[in-house]
Amino acid sequence: MRVARIQRETVGACLLLTGAIIVGAGIAGQPLIGAGLGAGVVLGSLNGFTAMFTILALIAARLLGVSVWPVAIGMGLAQLVMVGFGVRQGMRA
Repeated sequence: MRVARIQRETVGACLLLTGAIIVGAGIAGQPLIGAGLGAGVVLGSLNGFTAMFTILALIAARLLGVSVWPVAIGMGLAQLVMVGFGVRQGMRA
């Protein structure tokens, strides 16, 4: 039950983070990199729900027309968000 809550919180926070990344990258004049990072954050937040992220990252990068690294970095950011929620939950227990 705790894991499901952490996953839901992670997905929600990552959706907010994705919005901030896309807006920030757009302001900086790099919308495609922002889209790649955002896609990676969303895909990475689904870690508890799905597998085969390398393939998903490659597909997302291909569809966006960007290199794979922004998507991979975004996935890593999502993992950091998940760790943060996990630590917070652990501190409460």
